[in-house]
Amino acid sequence: MAFKRTPKELMVHATLYWPSELVAREQAASIIPKLISTQDKFISVLHVSDSSPMAWKISLNATKDFSANLFLKHLMVLADVGGEPLQRIGTGFKTIFPKGIMTYIWKEKKFGYPFVSTSNGLRE
Repeated sequence: MAFKRTPKELMVHATLYWPSELVAREQAASIIPKLISTQDKFISVLHVSDSSPMAWKISLNATKDFSANLFLKHLMVLADVGGEPLQRIGTGFKTIFPKGIMTYIWKEKKFGYPFVSTSNGLRE
């Protein structure tokens, strides 16, 4: 019978961030050409999605060959957030969003986005 560790025990021994050799290998396989080739489509989705703060979802669903992951990568470049800092948010998610809701202001009006599902398994 194999030894099974609990998630808490795994956290003690786990590598939480990419080792430097994997970071270097990933940087060599750059996403930049894909981002450049889809930049116009990304800007178009943002441009036509100005009726409400969640209108981008409808626009993104209506696009062809433009995945949500690629859209997220464009947003990360726009916000100057790398993949590893984004992963770090996951470990502190409950501290940053204790109620599982992101509150933001759009066009001088306050909105709340309840996270439905996260990598931590939080469900609203």
